[in-house]
Amino acid sequence: MLTIHNAHLKASISTLGAEMHALTVIDSGRSIIWHGDETFWRGHSPILFPLVGSAWNGTLRHEGREYHLPKHGIVRQREWHVVEHRSDSVTLAIENLPEDLEQFPWPFRLEVTYSLHHRTLHVDFNVKNLSTRSTMWFQIGGHPSIMLPTPLRAEGHQLTQEVNPFSLVPSPASVDNKPVGYLRFEGTPHSLLRASTQGCTEPQRVHIPWNKDAATSKALASNHHFNALVPLTIDTFAHEALIFDQHQVTAIHVLDAKEQRIARVVSSAPAWLVWAPTNLPSPFICCEPWYGLPDQQGFLGDWQDRPHVQHASPGTTWHGWYNIEV
Repeated sequence: MLTIHNAHLKASISTLGAEMHALTVIDSGRSIIWHGDETFWRGHSPILFPLVGSAWNGTLRHEGREYHLPKHGIVRQREWHVVEHRSDSVTLAIENLPEDLEQFPWPFRLEVTYSLHHRTLHVDFNVKNLSTRSTMWFQIGGHPSIMLPTPLRAEGHQLTQEVNPFSLVPSPASVDNKPVGYLRFEGTPHSLLRASTQGCTEPQRVHIPWNKDAATSKALASNHHFNALVPLTIDTFAHEALIFDQHQVTAIHVLDAKEQRIARVVSSAPAWLVWAPTNLPSPFICCEPWYGLPDQQGFLGDWQDRPHVQHASPGTTWHGWYNIEV
């Protein structure tokens, strides 16, 4: 585990998957990143590459050949090597193994840099196409989990972190629907995609589950989306992720029950997923900037036709990023 810090923040990053395991506000001791209790989800903030989500029937096509990659790609469970480690930043890298070419037809080098600037964590992705002849098509995504002050409550239980809330997992029927927080969006969010069969997206669009209060209704009526809120409840994530595509969102604010900001996640990514475990009183929310999306159900096209796919010409490096502000 590698540690970086400045006067305001401290972060811990594992060489396994180059995954951030902790981000802590020094003056208060508040944890920002979920600690990985597998009762809910054992992850923290994995890196997804060269695939985000799933391919239809697990199949990807390029130049007449078929390739098969697991959901979210192949770098999450591999050891990365340290390129540079300073007090307030660390860079890790991974390159493909020869056998990976059977799953993904381009040699690559992927670097991630975590750096602290005041009260912001910067995460930078650099994807280099090591091929000398072919444009590389790929997807990449972040999956940071933001801790909530209290877990979603269960009827008859006042759950707080001081009494080990993670040991209480009520049945869906016992879960109340009182928000423990809210989401606020920068951008112009207007509708969602939904993933179901094989984790791929349905063709029809669905409505955003906006908060049913006067302030949100007024904000939507006047196209002031930043003042509209989505409640963090069990019902909001009844179908797992809220999927925003088409550059609808540029940043997500996670708010507590009093509408005070916990964190702001910002990125240039064209797609965002907001995810919490289904039918559980989740004590975290994932705000995931994705440079790509899963296939639409029934998709039979080529790699370069996949939704929001990225590319790098032979020998060039592609750059993407996201930040967490606290």
